[in-house]
Amino acid sequence: MASITDSARKYSARDQRSWGRFAIVVAGLACLVVGAFLIGSLISHDPADPSWNQSVNRSAKNLMGLPGARISDLLLQWIGYAAWLLPLVLIDWAVRCIGGRGLKRFWLKLAVLPPLLLAAPLAISILP
Repeated sequence: MASITDSARKYSARDQRSWGRFAIVVAGLACLVVGAFLIGSLISHDPADPSWNQSVNRSAKNLMGLPGARISDLLLQWIGYAAWLLPLVLIDWAVRCIGGRGLKRFWLKLAVLPPLLLAAPLAISILP
């Protein structure tokens, strides 16, 4: 009969580290996909596309379809050209996670991201 200690031996520390590494790589791939989606939607943004505040009777010309048109319109109206920082940050996080470097103090990076996205339009507005 198997005991509790036998099941604990079944999952060694090495196995737990490999599952943790797998989870980090999957999170990195998810960040990469979201970042690529945002770049595709921002590149092909068309102000005449249907969005949350504009109702038109045509399909979206955005490369990412209607979701891309709505998200790009929302980001560009809220934070303007600073919207380009969000996919850049996500792709940086993805490269770090997939490359095995990880994200040290992730909670701090996640806490600083919203103020960065709010302060960036102010900094960009100074430029002529």
